[in-house]
Amino acid sequence: MTESATRKPLLTRRRVIAAAVLLGLVLAVFAIGVFDSGRAESVKVSFIRFERSEDDNYAVAVVKVRNDSKRRYSVIFDDRTSHVVCFFFPTNEDRGMITVMADLHTLKPGQEATGRIYLQPNGKVGRVATRCQLLPQRLPAFYQKVRTFWSDQPPPYVEPLWAESDQEIRCPTVRPDGTVEPPRLMPQREHKP
Repeated sequence: MTESATRKPLLTRRRVIAAAVLLGLVLAVFAIGVFDSGRAESVKVSFIRFERSEDDNYAVAVVKVRNDSKRRYSVIFDDRTSHVVCFFFPTNEDRGMITVMADLHTLKPGQEATGRIYLQPNGKVGRVATRCQLLPQRLPAFYQKVRTFWSDQPPPYVEPLWAESDQEIRCPTVRPDGTVEPPRLMPQREHKP
């Protein structure tokens, strides 16, 4: 009688370790590309002061825009004035659709910029906000090659965020006698963006 040859087991120690290392590498590449945690709280808009416009027709709110995260954000930037473009949103009103044709500026971690907005003399109460978008994280060259080999799709699109000021302001008000009440800060209260 002939003896049958014993087969080598399918799951050897080397194969299990090699599969675990490969799986770990694939998961690391996937996690770096997918889990971008962009939050509007990462970009802070803080009120600095009110001032008059150059032609003295409008009140201007000056704010500081600061990136407190460890990631890069792009903000709308006006090259003519060297300021971040800001918007005024009245409390409890719909923001609607906003389209701006301007340059984008990268706000690096810890970097800050100044923003200015002309306030209309309508007496509305609201917050100053700027639109920002989380920029894709730059991957090391090896991960970039693995990602392009693994998938044809570009990195996921991240929706732009609105970073709102920490305080509400009241726009100037025209009184019935024609005088203008200047803009002012509203009392601090709990804010839920």
